[in-house]
Amino acid sequence: MSIFSFKHFQIQQANSALKVGNDAMLLGAIADFGSASSILDVGCGTGVLACMIAQRFPTAQVDGVEVDEAALRDAKHNFSNARFSNLNQVFSGKVETLELDTLYEGIICNPPYYETNQLGKSTDLNLAKHVGSLTPEVLAKHLFRLTTNSAKVWMIWPSENAQACSQSFEGEGWHLSEEISVYGKPNRLKRLIWCWEKSQPIMVSKSIFTVRDVNGQLTDQYRKLTNDFHDRPV
Repeated sequence: MSIFSFKHFQIQQANSALKVGNDAMLLGAIADFGSASSILDVGCGTGVLACMIAQRFPTAQVDGVEVDEAALRDAKHNFSNARFSNLNQVFSGKVETLELDTLYEGIICNPPYYETNQLGKSTDLNLAKHVGSLTPEVLAKHLFRLTTNSAKVWMIWPSENAQACSQSFEGEGWHLSEEISVYGKPNRLKRLIWCWEKSQPIMVSKSIFTVRDVNGQLTDQYRKLTNDFHDRPV
């Protein structure tokens, strides 16, 4: 599917190895940046998260950064064709080498998380889905460098190796302020959605989100969350 239609925008994804998926839909609909004036989508791929965040936070300047040239073409097209005036620019390159004149107040990131020993045949898909040189430690270090002291970082990660990623972020000075356990079905934990901050929170908010019920039907919780994005009833 070369075009993925949302209620208020479309995502061209003909060139990108990684297509719009449930992880992006959940993260883009859940992440809360409050009154942040600048937000960066790290490893933006098609720019789907940036577009979702631009829709939800119209007073924030939203940028993206992407290393893959094919995905970059899709992202630039989608930034240009979305109706959101706060979509600003897509940087080409690695987050590790990104240099800024000002710092961001928010980061959203659906990073590659598969280990390199799970590589497949597609070079582009490997880049999009596998850790490679962008380890959790490297990611945490450079997100710290690119953000203000009051910034929030929202990201999604598989539950099976979440502890190692969490330890990496804590080791770089981040503090967990919110954790959402995402269940594909009841009793099937699949993902964790985290919010990281530089300051130690008074308490960590923890909650559960379930995508489908025992019969495989989308839950009311999911329908309500994504209602502003799906272009047809789900």
